[in-house]
Amino acid sequence: MAEDLVGPTTTKTLIPMVILLGSLSYAADAQGAFYPGPFHVVVVLVAVALLASMVITRSAAWAHQVLKDPLVLVAGALIVVTVASSPVAGPPADATGTVSLLLAMAGAAGVVKSLAPGPRQLLVAGIVTLAVIVALIGWAGVVARWQPEALTSQGLWRAASTLTYENALAAF
Repeated sequence: MAEDLVGPTTTKTLIPMVILLGSLSYAADAQGAFYPGPFHVVVVLVAVALLASMVITRSAAWAHQVLKDPLVLVAGALIVVTVASSPVAGPPADATGTVSLLLAMAGAAGVVKSLAPGPRQLLVAGIVTLAVIVALIGWAGVVARWQPEALTSQGLWRAASTLTYENALAAF
């Protein structure tokens, strides 16, 4: 399992998990990292978390396991399709955002693969806590009728939270 690949949990092995959770927190606060500036910050933070995982793990077995991960394989296939089809769809540079998102997704999978069970559980707890906080902000926005934390749609107030889009909050 992961402990066999990365060894015992130490403060050093928690660094990639903290960076990844920090990138998710930043994205939740920055309207889901929808706009280019915040999106680039999230991609860079995920890359830093992956780099930290690589430096801390230093394991060929981990790298092999990451490259065989189905999520990473699907992301790789979608990157190939995106790059191959981009000249037909418009300027090839327009594929940069999609490719960056797919690389960040694969990088996050690599970070999670590098974590031992304890830090993985901490990451899950952090994600659940983040989701609860975002939902509470949305609910408070509905009660207090704060915009953009809550928005009206067809005469009803709907929670949007820091994501500022009701359906994105519902998906989160």
